[in-house]
Amino acid sequence: MKKKVLYFIHALCRTRVIKTFREDPDLEQMVVGPKPVVYGGVCEDYSGFGIKNIQTYSNPKEAQKIINRFAPDVVVQTDMMKTVTFPNTAKRVFVMHGLIGDHVRKQFKPKECKAWKGFDLYCGATEEFETLVRHAGEKTGQILLNSLPQLDLFHKDNYEAPDRKAVLKKIGRSGFEKIILFCGFCCKDRIDYNLHNEDYFKVVAELGKIAAKHNWLILVKPRQDYKEVRSFVVQKGWSKSYGQMYADAQKDKHLYFIPAEANIYPYFFADLIVCNGCSTVELEACLVHKPLVIVRTKLSPDQYDPFGTVKFGAGIYVPDIINLESAIMNGLGGVDIVKQDAFVRAKGIVVDGLAHKRIQEKIKTL
Repeated sequence: MKKKVLYFIHALCRTRVIKTFREDPDLEQMVVGPKPVVYGGVCEDYSGFGIKNIQTYSNPKEAQKIINRFAPDVVVQTDMMKTVTFPNTAKRVFVMHGLIGDHVRKQFKPKECKAWKGFDLYCGATEEFETLVRHAGEKTGQILLNSLPQLDLFHKDNYEAPDRKAVLKKIGRSGFEKIILFCGFCCKDRIDYNLHNEDYFKVVAELGKIAAKHNWLILVKPRQDYKEVRSFVVQKGWSKSYGQMYADAQKDKHLYFIPAEANIYPYFFADLIVCNGCSTVELEACLVHKPLVIVRTKLSPDQYDPFGTVKFGAGIYVPDIINLESAIMNGLGGVDIVKQDAFVRAKGIVVDGLAHKRIQEKIKTL
Protein backbone atom coordinates (compact mmCIF):
# COMPACT_ATOMS: atom_id res chain seq x y z
CA MET A 1 0.00 0.00 0.00
CA LYS A 2 1.05 3.57 -0.64
CA LYS A 3 2.21 5.65 2.30
CA LYS A 4 -0.47 8.23 3.17
CA VAL A 5 1.01 11.73 3.59
CA LEU A 6 -0.99 14.66 4.93
CA TYR A 7 0.28 18.23 4.53
CA PHE A 8 -1.37 20.37 7.19
CA ILE A 9 -1.54 24.16 6.82
CA HIS A 10 -2.66 26.32 9.76
CA ALA A 11 -2.68 29.67 7.94
CA LEU A 12 -3.00 30.69 4.31
CA CYS A 13 0.28 32.60 4.48
CA ARG A 14 1.96 29.18 4.74
CA THR A 15 0.55 27.86 1.45
CA ARG A 16 3.79 28.89 -0.29
CA VAL A 17 5.60 26.21 1.72
CA ILE A 18 3.50 23.37 0.28
CA LYS A 19 2.65 24.74 -3.16
CA THR A 20 5.60 23.19 -5.01
CA PHE A 21 5.06 19.60 -3.84
CA ARG A 22 3.99 17.33 -6.70
CA GLU A 23 2.07 14.11 -7.13
CA ASP A 24 4.23 11.05 -6.52
CA PRO A 25 3.24 7.55 -7.69
CA ASP A 26 4.59 6.04 -4.47
CA LEU A 27 2.59 8.31 -2.14
CA GLU A 28 -1.07 9.03 -1.45
CA GLN A 29 -1.06 12.72 -0.61
CA MET A 30 -3.57 15.19 0.76
CA VAL A 31 -3.33 18.91 1.56
CA VAL A 32 -5.53 20.20 4.39
CA GLY A 33 -5.72 23.95 4.83
CA PRO A 34 -7.99 26.93 5.59
CA LYS A 35 -10.68 27.89 3.10
CA PRO A 36 -9.59 30.45 0.48
CA VAL A 37 -9.96 34.10 1.42
CA VAL A 38 -9.73 37.36 -0.52
CA TYR A 39 -7.40 39.76 1.26
CA GLY A 40 -7.56 43.31 -0.07
CA GLY A 41 -8.68 42.12 -3.48
CA VAL A 42 -5.97 39.45 -3.77
CA CYS A 43 -7.22 35.89 -3.43
CA GLU A 44 -5.31 33.49 -1.20
CA ASP A 45 -6.15 30.04 -2.48
CA TYR A 46 -4.64 26.78 -3.73
CA SER A 47 -4.26 27.59 -7.41
CA GLY A 48 -1.08 26.20 -8.91
CA PHE A 49 -0.69 23.49 -6.27
CA GLY A 50 1.01 20.33 -7.47
CA ILE A 51 -1.00 18.04 -5.19
CA LYS A 52 -4.57 17.67 -6.40
CA ASN A 53 -6.34 16.33 -3.31
CA ILE A 54 -6.93 19.55 -1.37
CA GLN A 55 -9.38 19.62 1.52
CA THR A 56 -10.27 22.93 3.21
CA TYR A 57 -11.73 23.73 6.60
CA SER A 58 -13.36 26.66 8.40
CA ASN A 59 -12.43 25.68 11.95
CA PRO A 60 -10.29 23.13 13.82
CA LYS A 61 -13.24 20.75 14.29
CA GLU A 62 -13.71 20.45 10.55
CA ALA A 63 -9.98 19.96 10.10
CA GLN A 64 -9.94 17.22 12.74
CA LYS A 65 -12.67 15.27 10.97
CA ILE A 66 -10.74 15.39 7.70
CA ILE A 67 -7.57 14.21 9.44
CA ASN A 68 -9.37 11.37 11.18
CA ARG A 69 -10.93 10.12 7.94
CA PHE A 70 -7.65 10.20 6.05
CA ALA A 71 -5.68 8.52 8.88
CA PRO A 72 -2.23 9.59 7.63
CA ASP A 73 0.97 7.60 8.03
CA VAL A 74 3.01 10.82 7.82
CA VAL A 75 2.03 14.36 8.79
CA VAL A 76 3.90 17.32 7.30
CA GLN A 77 3.52 20.56 9.26
CA THR A 78 4.54 24.11 8.32
CA ASP A 79 4.47 25.35 11.91
CA MET A 80 4.22 23.97 15.43
CA MET A 81 0.74 25.10 16.46
CA LYS A 82 -1.43 22.50 18.19
CA THR A 83 -4.99 23.27 17.14
CA VAL A 84 -5.56 19.68 15.99
CA THR A 85 -4.23 16.23 16.86
CA PHE A 86 -2.66 13.60 14.64
CA PRO A 87 -2.53 9.79 14.98
CA ASN A 88 0.08 8.67 17.51
CA THR A 89 1.40 6.21 14.96
CA ALA A 90 2.00 8.88 12.30
CA LYS A 91 5.53 10.06 11.59
CA ARG A 92 5.87 13.81 11.96
CA VAL A 93 7.71 16.11 9.57
CA PHE A 94 8.37 19.80 10.18
CA VAL A 95 9.08 21.97 7.14
CA MET A 96 10.57 25.33 8.08
CA HIS A 97 8.95 28.35 6.45
CA GLY A 98 12.09 30.49 6.31
CA LEU A 99 15.65 31.01 7.45
CA ILE A 100 16.88 30.84 11.03
CA GLY A 101 19.22 33.63 12.14
CA ASP A 102 22.24 33.01 14.32
CA HIS A 103 20.67 35.14 17.07
CA VAL A 104 17.87 32.73 17.97
CA ARG A 105 19.78 30.02 19.83
CA LYS A 106 21.82 32.70 21.60
CA GLN A 107 18.70 34.37 22.96
CA PHE A 108 16.59 31.36 23.87
CA LYS A 109 17.39 28.63 26.38
CA PRO A 110 16.77 25.01 25.31
CA LYS A 111 13.67 24.73 27.51
CA GLU A 112 12.19 27.76 25.71
CA CYS A 113 12.53 25.88 22.40
CA LYS A 114 10.73 22.72 23.54
CA ALA A 115 8.13 23.05 20.76
CA TRP A 116 10.93 22.10 18.37
CA LYS A 117 11.24 18.63 19.88
CA GLY A 118 9.44 15.47 18.81
CA PHE A 119 9.54 15.45 15.01
CA ASP A 120 10.92 12.53 13.04
CA LEU A 121 12.21 14.77 10.25
CA TYR A 122 13.19 18.43 10.21
CA CYS A 123 13.45 20.19 6.84
CA GLY A 124 15.15 23.55 6.55
CA ALA A 125 18.19 25.39 5.28
CA THR A 126 21.70 26.20 6.51
CA GLU A 127 23.70 24.75 9.36
CA GLU A 128 22.13 27.28 11.73
CA PHE A 129 18.80 25.46 11.34
CA GLU A 130 20.43 22.18 12.38
CA THR A 131 22.18 23.88 15.29
CA LEU A 132 18.89 25.25 16.62
CA VAL A 133 17.16 21.86 16.39
CA ARG A 134 19.91 20.28 18.45
CA HIS A 135 20.01 23.28 20.79
CA ALA A 136 16.35 22.61 21.54
CA GLY A 137 17.35 19.20 22.84
CA GLU A 138 16.19 17.12 19.88
CA LYS A 139 18.32 13.97 19.82
CA THR A 140 16.70 11.52 17.42
CA GLY A 141 14.98 13.45 14.63
CA GLN A 142 16.63 13.43 11.22
CA ILE A 143 17.60 16.77 9.68
CA LEU A 144 17.42 17.51 5.96
CA LEU A 145 19.10 20.70 4.75
CA ASN A 146 18.62 22.47 1.43
CA SER A 147 14.95 21.71 1.84
CA LEU A 148 12.97 24.96 1.90
CA PRO A 149 10.31 24.11 -0.70
CA GLN A 150 9.08 27.71 -0.87
CA LEU A 151 12.38 28.57 -2.55
CA ASP A 152 11.46 26.21 -5.39
CA LEU A 153 9.12 28.99 -6.48
CA PHE A 154 12.17 31.16 -7.19
CA HIS A 155 13.96 28.64 -9.38
CA LYS A 156 14.55 30.18 -12.79
CA ASP A 157 12.42 27.54 -14.53
CA ASN A 158 9.49 28.13 -12.14
CA TYR A 159 9.56 31.78 -11.17
CA GLU A 160 6.90 34.01 -12.64
CA ALA A 161 7.12 37.65 -11.63
CA PRO A 162 3.77 38.85 -10.24
CA ASP A 163 1.63 40.86 -12.61
CA ARG A 164 2.14 44.39 -11.32
CA LYS A 165 -0.82 45.98 -13.11
CA ALA A 166 -3.21 43.19 -12.17
CA VAL A 167 -2.36 43.31 -8.47
CA LEU A 168 -2.47 47.12 -8.31
CA LYS A 169 -5.87 47.03 -9.96
CA LYS A 170 -7.13 44.46 -7.45
CA ILE A 171 -6.00 46.53 -4.46
CA GLY A 172 -7.31 49.72 -6.05
CA ARG A 173 -4.02 51.59 -6.40
CA SER A 174 -2.44 53.05 -9.52
CA GLY A 175 -0.60 56.09 -10.88
CA PHE A 176 2.49 55.91 -8.67
CA GLU A 177 6.06 56.43 -9.88
CA LYS A 178 7.67 53.68 -7.79
CA ILE A 179 6.46 50.82 -5.61
CA ILE A 180 8.31 50.04 -2.37
CA LEU A 181 7.58 46.87 -0.39
CA PHE A 182 8.25 47.20 3.35
CA CYS A 183 8.37 43.91 5.27
CA GLY A 184 7.90 45.01 8.86
CA PHE A 185 9.28 43.26 11.94
CA CYS A 186 6.92 44.09 14.83
CA CYS A 187 5.09 43.97 17.36
CA LYS A 188 5.82 41.42 20.08
CA ASP A 189 7.16 41.71 23.59
CA ARG A 190 9.84 39.11 22.97
CA ILE A 191 13.59 39.23 23.22
CA ASP A 192 14.20 38.91 19.48
CA TYR A 193 11.63 41.63 18.69
CA ASN A 194 12.24 44.26 21.37
CA LEU A 195 15.26 45.87 19.73
CA HIS A 196 13.38 46.27 16.44
CA ASN A 197 9.80 47.10 17.40
CA GLU A 198 10.32 50.88 17.32
CA ASP A 199 12.10 50.70 13.97
CA TYR A 200 8.87 49.41 12.43
CA PHE A 201 6.97 52.58 13.38
CA LYS A 202 9.88 54.82 12.44
CA VAL A 203 10.03 53.26 8.98
CA VAL A 204 6.27 53.52 8.40
CA ALA A 205 6.32 57.21 9.36
CA GLU A 206 9.38 58.01 7.25
CA LEU A 207 8.19 56.04 4.22
CA GLY A 208 4.91 57.94 4.36
CA LYS A 209 6.78 61.24 4.08
CA ILE A 210 9.07 59.97 1.32
CA ALA A 211 6.17 58.51 -0.65
CA ALA A 212 4.21 61.76 -0.55
CA LYS A 213 7.29 63.67 -1.73
CA HIS A 214 7.97 61.41 -4.73
CA ASN A 215 4.45 60.08 -5.45
CA TRP A 216 5.41 56.52 -4.56
CA LEU A 217 3.24 53.72 -3.23
CA ILE A 218 4.44 51.91 -0.12
CA LEU A 219 3.20 48.35 0.38
CA VAL A 220 3.51 47.59 4.11
CA LYS A 221 3.48 43.94 5.20
CA PRO A 222 3.27 43.80 9.03
CA ARG A 223 3.73 40.69 11.14
CA GLN A 224 0.53 41.44 13.10
CA ASP A 225 -2.85 42.83 12.07
CA TYR A 226 -3.98 46.35 12.91
CA LYS A 227 -5.80 45.45 16.12
CA GLU A 228 -2.80 43.56 17.44
CA VAL A 229 -0.45 46.42 16.60
CA ARG A 230 -2.76 48.96 18.26
CA SER A 231 -3.02 46.78 21.35
CA PHE A 232 0.76 46.59 21.50
CA VAL A 233 1.07 50.36 21.11
CA VAL A 234 -1.17 51.24 24.05
CA GLN A 235 0.71 48.87 26.35
CA LYS A 236 4.14 50.40 25.74
CA GLY A 237 5.22 53.78 27.03
CA TRP A 238 7.65 54.50 24.19
CA SER A 239 5.22 53.51 21.48
CA LYS A 240 2.23 55.62 22.54
CA SER A 241 3.63 58.54 20.55
CA TYR A 242 3.26 56.45 17.38
CA GLY A 243 -0.39 55.59 17.95
CA GLN A 244 -1.93 58.50 16.05
CA MET A 245 0.65 58.29 13.30
CA TYR A 246 -0.14 54.63 12.74
CA ALA A 247 -3.88 55.29 12.72
CA ASP A 248 -3.42 58.06 10.14
CA ALA A 249 -1.14 55.83 8.06
CA GLN A 250 -4.01 53.40 7.49
CA LYS A 251 -5.82 56.15 5.54
CA ASP A 252 -2.80 57.50 3.63
CA LYS A 253 -3.24 57.06 -0.13
CA HIS A 254 0.51 56.45 -0.44
CA LEU A 255 0.46 53.54 2.03
CA TYR A 256 -1.26 50.21 1.50
CA PHE A 257 -1.21 47.71 4.38
CA ILE A 258 -1.12 44.12 3.18
CA PRO A 259 -3.11 41.93 5.61
CA ALA A 260 -0.83 40.15 8.07
CA GLU A 261 -2.34 36.77 7.10
CA ALA A 262 -1.59 37.23 3.41
CA ASN A 263 1.26 35.81 1.37
CA ILE A 264 3.93 38.29 0.45
CA TYR A 265 4.99 36.81 -2.89
CA PRO A 266 2.17 38.40 -4.94
CA TYR A 267 3.77 41.77 -4.15
CA PHE A 268 7.28 40.93 -5.33
CA PHE A 269 6.77 43.17 -8.36
CA ALA A 270 7.93 46.08 -6.16
CA ASP A 271 10.86 48.16 -7.36
CA LEU A 272 12.68 47.86 -4.04
CA ILE A 273 12.28 45.96 -0.76
CA VAL A 274 12.80 47.41 2.73
CA CYS A 275 12.91 45.40 5.95
CA ASN A 276 13.77 45.94 9.59
CA GLY A 277 14.79 43.40 12.21
CA CYS A 278 15.45 40.19 10.29
CA SER A 279 13.43 38.40 7.64
CA THR A 280 13.78 35.62 5.08
CA VAL A 281 12.87 38.32 2.57
CA GLU A 282 16.56 39.29 2.75
CA LEU A 283 17.36 36.05 0.93
CA GLU A 284 14.29 36.14 -1.29
CA ALA A 285 15.06 39.67 -2.49
CA CYS A 286 18.50 38.48 -3.54
CA LEU A 287 17.07 35.49 -5.40
CA VAL A 288 14.99 37.79 -7.61
CA HIS A 289 17.68 40.50 -7.68
CA LYS A 290 15.64 43.23 -6.04
CA PRO A 291 17.37 46.19 -4.36
CA LEU A 292 17.25 45.62 -0.60
CA VAL A 293 17.38 48.19 2.22
CA ILE A 294 17.79 47.01 5.83
CA VAL A 295 16.90 49.35 8.72
CA ARG A 296 18.43 48.55 12.12
CA THR A 297 18.91 51.60 14.32
CA LYS A 298 19.49 49.88 17.66
CA LEU A 299 22.34 47.52 16.80
CA SER A 300 25.26 47.69 14.39
CA PRO A 301 25.99 44.90 11.88
CA ASP A 302 28.80 43.74 14.16
CA GLN A 303 26.22 43.16 16.88
CA TYR A 304 23.29 41.98 14.79
CA ASP A 305 23.34 40.68 11.23
CA PRO A 306 21.55 37.32 11.60
CA PHE A 307 22.02 36.15 8.02
CA GLY A 308 25.16 38.11 7.13
CA THR A 309 23.26 40.13 4.53
CA VAL A 310 24.93 43.42 5.42
CA LYS A 311 28.32 41.77 5.74
CA PHE A 312 28.13 40.53 2.14
CA GLY A 313 26.88 43.85 0.83
CA ALA A 314 23.69 42.19 -0.39
CA GLY A 315 21.60 44.90 1.25
CA ILE A 316 22.02 48.60 2.02
CA TYR A 317 22.29 49.14 5.76
CA VAL A 318 20.46 52.08 7.39
CA PRO A 319 21.70 52.86 10.94
CA ASP A 320 19.64 56.06 11.28
CA ILE A 321 16.16 56.70 9.94
CA ILE A 322 17.27 60.03 8.42
CA ASN A 323 19.37 57.98 5.98
CA LEU A 324 16.41 55.98 4.67
CA GLU A 325 15.57 58.16 1.67
CA SER A 326 19.15 58.31 0.40
CA ALA A 327 19.49 54.53 0.86
CA ILE A 328 16.35 53.94 -1.19
CA MET A 329 17.57 56.29 -3.92
CA ASN A 330 20.86 54.43 -3.95
CA GLY A 331 19.06 51.10 -4.25
CA LEU A 332 16.82 52.28 -7.05
CA GLY A 333 19.94 53.28 -8.94
CA GLY A 334 20.85 49.63 -9.45
CA VAL A 335 21.34 46.38 -7.58
CA ASP A 336 24.68 44.63 -7.08
CA ILE A 337 23.75 41.22 -8.47
CA VAL A 338 27.26 39.84 -7.95
CA LYS A 339 27.13 40.51 -4.21
CA GLN A 340 23.60 39.18 -3.89
CA ASP A 341 24.52 35.94 -5.66
CA ALA A 342 27.63 35.62 -3.47
CA PHE A 343 25.46 36.00 -0.37
CA VAL A 344 23.13 33.19 -1.48
CA ARG A 345 26.07 30.89 -2.22
CA ALA A 346 27.64 31.66 1.14
CA LYS A 347 24.50 30.48 2.90
CA GLY A 348 25.03 27.09 1.23
CA ILE A 349 21.55 27.16 -0.26
CA VAL A 350 21.00 25.51 -3.62
CA VAL A 351 17.93 26.83 -5.39
CA ASP A 352 17.39 24.10 -7.96
CA GLY A 353 13.62 23.67 -7.80
CA LEU A 354 13.98 20.26 -6.16
CA ALA A 355 13.67 20.93 -2.43
CA HIS A 356 10.16 19.47 -2.40
CA LYS A 357 11.47 16.35 -4.16
CA ARG A 358 14.22 15.87 -1.58
CA ILE A 359 11.59 16.00 1.17
CA GLN A 360 9.28 13.54 -0.57
CA GLU A 361 12.09 11.06 -1.11
CA LYS A 362 13.08 11.30 2.55
CA ILE A 363 9.47 10.82 3.65
CA LYS A 364 9.42 7.49 1.83
CA THR A 365 12.18 6.21 4.14
CA LEU A 366 10.45 7.12 7.41
